[in-house]
Amino acid sequence: MSKLKRLPAIAVIAAMLVIMASCAPTPAPTAEPTQTQQTNEPAATNAPATAAPTAEPTAEPTPESTEVRLIDFTGREIVLPKPADRISGIHPTATLDIWRLAGDKLVSIDWVFEMININNENVAFFTPEEKERLRQLPVTGTFFRNMNFEQMLTIAPEVVVTLNSDPNIELEEEQIGVPVVAINKDGIDTLPQSFRIVGALVGNPFGDEIADFWDANLKLVTDESDKVPKSDRKNVLFVGKSGNINITPSEGTIFSSAINAAGVNNLGDLLDVKNSEEVEINVEQILAWNPDLIVVPTQVGYDAIMSTDAWQTIPAVQRGDLYVMRQYAGMDGTGSLMGSTWLHNLVYHPDDDAYEEKFDKLIYDFTELMYGVQLTDEQIHQPGIS
Repeated sequence: MSKLKRLPAIAVIAAMLVIMASCAPTPAPTAEPTQTQQTNEPAATNAPATAAPTAEPTAEPTPESTEVRLIDFTGREIVLPKPADRISGIHPTATLDIWRLAGDKLVSIDWVFEMININNENVAFFTPEEKERLRQLPVTGTFFRNMNFEQMLTIAPEVVVTLNSDPNIELEEEQIGVPVVAINKDGIDTLPQSFRIVGALVGNPFGDEIADFWDANLKLVTDESDKVPKSDRKNVLFVGKSGNINITPSEGTIFSSAINAAGVNNLGDLLDVKNSEEVEINVEQILAWNPDLIVVPTQVGYDAIMSTDAWQTIPAVQRGDLYVMRQYAGMDGTGSLMGSTWLHNLVYHPDDDAYEEKFDKLIYDFTELMYGVQLTDEQIHQPGIS
């Protein structure tokens, strides 16, 4: 594996879906992003929360009814008379899933989605035209900030999608007057079920196809990782989220889940604080941990470490075991499958051209599947910049 500045399961929470739908799937809008090639829209193919049931979801469409019935990640049964025609997300993960599976039914975007996708020039998933179309939609708060119930009543979605970590789901349902459905991004293995849930809500089984792709490729990593005892795994420190090299994710987060799935130990799991993506740490703590390697998501983080004297005392930095991830392979959200695979290959298949080629193809294939775009070779190998 080439060194870009050398950088570098959680229990499966499944949700039972019993879907009875006869309407045709509604694909999300896709448009050619800058410096990418556009593909045809994929056709539809056949914190605290209560854990969802562990039964594998099933889909049983019947011609007699369009009713949607499912169990979300809080364990609540959600029933819609038909797939939703107007739907909002109040977390960027939810908004992105809706955009991909039913872009024409998305009636608002949340402010974080706007910030990290629409107003981010470094993201190649949205063309100027698509960004402009999305800018015409109302911008809402998220469940964790700036939630405005009066605005949501004006937008009038038929269903709202949030995360299982949302503490105000009952209040939101009461105030907005529509079902509020919880998906889950706490673990790298919970995201597939989230795709399935959103697909069910909008009547598009393409969500199952994305989920199947994710499950199959994650299994390639975890089947190998699971053979390595925890005591024999390398200890990895991940820092640099939001450009801050003094924070690290703890146990109970998508970051920790993706890192551990790679067959290494996330040092942030040793912290007393749980379920936080941003726990403050200092150089003294890092020296005590003595990580085998340090991973940062962006070049900004790498440069910050290399220009800070205190970090030069850390053995991993002295050895050059500091690695920058790729732009389209992170440890959060839909990038976590690629990020976990990247880290796994870095540790277990370094400088292996065959694995490097397979990883490049994974980024290309998933980006085409999830976003409907084809990244260029330059974009696939681009170091993290945002």
